[in-house]
Amino acid sequence: MRRLFFVLIFIVFISCDVYDKKSLENTEVLDNFETYFLNNEVADDDMIISVNGFIDSLNDADDNRYYLLSESHRILGYCHYTKCNFNVAIKEYISALKFSDKVKDNQNLKGDIYKNIADVFYDCENYTLAKELYFKSLDYCLNSLDSNNIVHDYRRIGNICYYLSENENPDTLQYYMQKSMNFAKNEEPLISALYMALTTAFHQKEKLEGLSPNRMKGISLLPDNRIAMNYSLNSYLSVLYQIEGDIDGAIKHSIIALGSDNMIKQMSAHKQLSDLYLINGDTISSVYHDIKYDSINDIFSEYKRAASAAENLLHEYEKESQNVVNKNGDSYFIFMISTLIIIMTLSFLILIKKKRRTVSKKYFSERWDRFTLSDIFLSIKDKCENESDLSAVNVSASMICLKENEKMNLEKMINLCFNNFVDELRKTFPELNKGEIDYCMISLLNISEIHKAALLGLSYQGCVSRRKRVVEKTKMSNINEDLMSFLQKHNDNII
Repeated sequence: MRRLFFVLIFIVFISCDVYDKKSLENTEVLDNFETYFLNNEVADDDMIISVNGFIDSLNDADDNRYYLLSESHRILGYCHYTKCNFNVAIKEYISALKFSDKVKDNQNLKGDIYKNIADVFYDCENYTLAKELYFKSLDYCLNSLDSNNIVHDYRRIGNICYYLSENENPDTLQYYMQKSMNFAKNEEPLISALYMALTTAFHQKEKLEGLSPNRMKGISLLPDNRIAMNYSLNSYLSVLYQIEGDIDGAIKHSIIALGSDNMIKQMSAHKQLSDLYLINGDTISSVYHDIKYDSINDIFSEYKRAASAAENLLHEYEKESQNVVNKNGDSYFIFMISTLIIIMTLSFLILIKKKRRTVSKKYFSERWDRFTLSDIFLSIKDKCENESDLSAVNVSASMICLKENEKMNLEKMINLCFNNFVDELRKTFPELNKGEIDYCMISLLNISEIHKAALLGLSYQGCVSRRKRVVEKTKMSNINEDLMSFLQKHNDNII
């Protein structure tokens, strides 16, 4: 047995160790997927195959299975998003949302997914829907204080307000950019991008007083790492140099931005270069980049149309989620109503029970005044010579000395009285079983005189043992206290 015990302990230990290692491996895989995009703007086919393979490897035994499925589908959606395959990206994001619904603490997860979906519609220039989704992402991120997502969401909302020309000034943009900076902390690349975005906005809205300070802050924080971020910052720098009148410097930074693998950034860079070369008088180069822009834009337009069709999938998910919420609400309402009905019913039954007990006790007390067992024992005492001669033997002898008809009459009287007593007791306290009723009869006699029960055909020892046994049993009775006090009250009045 000891060997078996240690073998079982060893198996459990090994199982836990394997379980922990598997959980750690899954976490490391997700971290590697995230790290991939720090140095790669666009996912290659190998990356997509790896994520799909990871999803297929998950099974019911994996720790946090639904979280892993949700996060991996989100990453897979992001892979397709970087390739501008928006239709497939949205489908993967919706799968991620569905799995996230089964995760207990899903605030960060939901925030990430809605941010990613909002990015799709932002790039597709569906700004109204994108703004709505960014605010939804913020609802989750602010609850979990996910600063990276909050910075991103506020910045994009500010840009949308700018693109939609809300109030025809950059103040709304500046408001959201400032909120974004409040959460950016020491993320210099993010802060640099924010200042440059503000500079661009002030320039285009002809708010000249805001140009120089924001430009200087943006340039001072310009990072020299994070390739994906640098392409975006070089695009901003191109605009800044254009503002300063340095067209050659602007062209230089637009060419750097053109090195991005991202289709949208390539389009933006081609558009900038077309305009810059035109300003510089290089018509051929301007037309070349304009043609490149149109060519990429035609492909991108197809992706945007596919994303527009996939928008219905998002609305269907939102509708299903709302139906689930409503259904849960209805179920909760039904549960509460049912609970309330049960509580009211139980309360009503308890009131009836209490009322019945009150009436029963009152009736029993009234009945007791008219009916006691004293008649039985007084008759017995009349047949005895004195009080000290009440041993079981003498009582039995006194019964023998009786004439047959007297003995029969006495037994009939005893049986009649006890039957009446038992009937009344059963009516008054229907909860009592036969053993408890016997105890009630026996307890009406003092311990020193319990041998009188021999007249009822019970031995002294039998009465004592039954009394002891039933005492323990009646302690469990709800009416034990009332019944005991009642019997104790009348005990001394019997004999």
